[in-house]
Amino acid sequence: MFILVFLFLISIFTSAISGVVGMAGGVTLLACMTLVLPMSVVIPVHGVIQLLSNGLRTFYLRKNLNLNIFGYFLLGAPIGAFLSFYFIQGLPSEKIPLLIIIVFIFYVVFKPKTLPSIKLKPWQYSIVGLISGFLGLLIGATGTFLAPFFLRDDFTKEEIISTQASCQMVTHILKIPVFLSLSFNYFEYQYLILVTLVGTVLGTSGGVKILTKMNPKIFVYLYKTVLVLVAIRLVIKVII
Repeated sequence: MFILVFLFLISIFTSAISGVVGMAGGVTLLACMTLVLPMSVVIPVHGVIQLLSNGLRTFYLRKNLNLNIFGYFLLGAPIGAFLSFYFIQGLPSEKIPLLIIIVFIFYVVFKPKTLPSIKLKPWQYSIVGLISGFLGLLIGATGTFLAPFFLRDDFTKEEIISTQASCQMVTHILKIPVFLSLSFNYFEYQYLILVTLVGTVLGTSGGVKILTKMNPKIFVYLYKTVLVLVAIRLVIKVII
């Protein structure tokens, strides 16, 4: 009962964070789940929770969804997941994907104004999808990788959150068949999943309402702050 109540409250809090800034909530939830559950359970269950969280953000902000970018992302993600499934054991170091993410984050946040921001053409998001699908099975959460490609001054804050959430949703969907093929029994943890999903609905709904009323300048500042905090956490993980 303690675990159920704990994860219910944590899922509300972390989903609200993601609803406002589009990321960081998933990573925080993952870290908290490891306090009370073994990793063999955390990763599959976390994927289902994040699937709903990102799906809800996409639904609530569906009018702002960039379907062109989402469509191209959808073309590349399954290919990346397929490659990751067969080549994951050949990776020389699990820290390499994390280092790539750290470089992207610090480039976006601290780049000089004279350098260009990352503004990809819609078709180039198919490449982002391929890489994201590949990294999804390697590093779990892909929000920190995707975030730099959506922090653009030609996107509204609602467009950033909805489109990034839709892409993250795809990466989480692709994980489920993999865990099913590894014989993970989701029904064995149905109550745990149900409780956290309810908390996710409540947290996401509140977070999106805050987002729609937030000043765009404050949003960008908060978004960059979260990016830096996540990058620092990843640096520590790589060092340790």
